[in-house]
Order: sequence, then C-alpha cells, then structure tokens
Amino acid sequence: MIKPYIPSEDLHRIALKSNLSDEDIIRKTKAILHLANTGQPKLVIQMIQNTKQEWFFEALLQGCKIFGKGQVRLGKNLRSLKKNGEYIFALLLVHAPATCNLETWLDRNEITELNLGDYITSIDWVRKFAIDLHPSFPNLTKIISHAIELTIDKEFDNLEDTQKHLILKTFRACTGDLIIYLENQLDKEFFASLLDGFSFNLSLTGPGAKILSEEIIDILCRFDGIIKLPDLEELSSTKLARKLWQRSHKVSFPKLVAISDDVAGLLALMNDIVVAPLIFDSFSKINQQDYTTAHILIRKGFPLNLDTLETVPERLWKIIARHNEDVSLNGLKHLDDRFALLLARHKHALSLDSITSLSPRARRLLQYRCGKLSLKGLKN
Repeated sequence: MIKPYIPSEDLHRIALKSNLSDEDIIRKTKAILHLANTGQPKLVIQMIQNTKQEWFFEALLQGCKIFGKGQVRLGKNLRSLKKNGEYIFALLLVHAPATCNLETWLDRNEITELNLGDYITSIDWVRKFAIDLHPSFPNLTKIISHAIELTIDKEFDNLEDTQKHLILKTFRACTGDLIIYLENQLDKEFFASLLDGFSFNLSLTGPGAKILSEEIIDILCRFDGIIKLPDLEELSSTKLARKLWQRSHKVSFPKLVAISDDVAGLLALMNDIVVAPLIFDSFSKINQQDYTTAHILIRKGFPLNLDTLETVPERLWKIIARHNEDVSLNGLKHLDDRFALLLARHKHALSLDSITSLSPRARRLLQYRCGKLSLKGLKN
C-alpha cells in the first residue's frame, strides 16, 4: 500500500481546515491513490471533477512543482500513479476550488509541457482535452503523446468552428504520429490548418485516401514529417512522387494499382525501395497499352513477377529479356521460338513452370543459358 506524502505541518493545517483528523487525511488520501493504482483511474477522475472538498486537492498536489521552461515535476503522491500522473495533475489544477491553499508556484499559466502519452491517443480524448482542459493552460505548447487516430467524418465536420479550432491547437501541441482516417475527400483549408506546425509522422487512410486531389498533394508536399499513404490506389502526381523521391527512407504503397509514366520515371530514380503490388505482383494491372510505365519499373531492378500473364505481348519481349534480375513467368502457356532466343540471353533465374512443351529449337536455346531455369511442368 502506498503511503501518502504530506509534511506534518501541511497535514495538520489541511486536517484542521477540513474538520478531520490527521489520520483521516492520510487514510482518505491513501485510499484514493490505491484506487488509481488498481485499475480504477476513471473513478478517481470522476471524484476530481465532482468533489469540492479542498483537502482532496491540497493533499494530492503535495510536492508538485513547475520548473525550468514550464515543465511539471510531480510530487511523490502523483508520481506513484506512474503513467496517469500528469493527467491527474492537470485535472486537479483545473478543478481545484478557488479557496484551496495551493503553493504559489502551481500556476497554470506557467505550464508549457505535459506528458499525456497514455491519454491523448484518439479523437475522443483529444476533443475532451482540447475543449475541457487545454483552455485552462494558455501557454501549453507541447504535449508528449503517442500516435493519435483522427476520424474525419460527418460528425467531425459538424463540430462548431470554435471546437475545431481548439482541437487543432491541441493537435499541434502533440508530439506523436497522426493517423487520419478519411471517410471522404479532405477539405483543403482544414487540412492545411491541421498540418500547420505539425512535424511528426502522418498517415492518411480510409476511402477518402485512395485518390488524393492536387490541392491535398500540394499541402502534403509542404509537410516536414514522414508521409504514409497505405490506402493510396492511384499515383499520377509528379509533385508527390518528387517529394517522396527526395526522402531518404523506404516508401510503401501497399494498395497502389495505377501509376502514370512520369511518376514511374521518378520512382525509378529513388535510391531506396519502392514497395507496391503494382511493381512486385500484378503486372497485368498495368494498362497493356502503356508499356513505357512497365519498362521504367522493370529497369528499377526488382525480381519481376509476371505469373498473371498467360501470354506476353511481343512488344514486351525485349524489355523482359533485358531485365537485370530474376523473372517469373509461371502463367505462360506457350513459348515462341523468338521469345526463347531472347530469354536465352537473360542471365538471371527464369521460371516457366506452366510450359508443358517446347519446340526443339527453344529447348536448345534455353539449355545453354547462364541463369537458373525452372521448367517443372515440362513433359519429357
């Protein structure tokens, strides 16, 4: 059981003022700390919001200070609450009756930083903190937090402008990543306001993030943090591609199925890996008439998976044969002699497991190629 920290002089003063004994104050404070540390912090929060008893606030805030550039140093009582300490501290300061005898240095106007990592994680918590608490800390500019998930839907769009402004202020103070789930296309003015001053990782997901408008891309290109677009299906903006190209880290488009030639050209120049099913798995999703994109991506130097193709257009033969990596053509049913001649010059692993027969000439050509050859379906 945690023993409350209350200096004897303060303990006697608090007890006398409240018509309680010293032992009562210790016992009640101990019970509150025990509740907060045994999985019932919400009950303690309700008590803070509803009680008007001065001893409650004076006892729990013992030893708390604001130091340095507005950072909080918790006293022993609130330190014992571990991850909940600074959130409980903020609530106590906001809800303390004006008649409480608190230390002069516990001035809300002096606080510039709070650690709320385990609370500021969802839009509900952000909204609650932004509207109920943040206005009470006018100089709070840094909130240490984990990733925040924001859903922009009709309910959010219908909030009053003053509430949206408060929420944006809280977002910009947070140090965690921002994950935005979009039901529809983003409003560009709101999006610009949201990212103004925000410089951590940003992830855009949901139906509204499948295709991004030029206006939204313009705003993204001005964003300093890491951009993640896990639901993006079409990439035709050279602006966004250039921004991604300039980044030094891996770029992932796990749902990308459409890409323009200009963008493909930029991605092909990237120094790091571009991860997208368009490049690795489903060559057939590329417009069959659009061979420039195919050519550029093949030059990127990835193992090329063409298993979805049962036939390969003649105009792609030379491109595939020149590819400087392994090639998989396990869906191919027939191998033309002229294509076999080109593949004979391919120096990396080649897989043709759906081929069941080869002409004598094709057999001779493939027999002497340098790379590994797989023909599991070939009948002797």
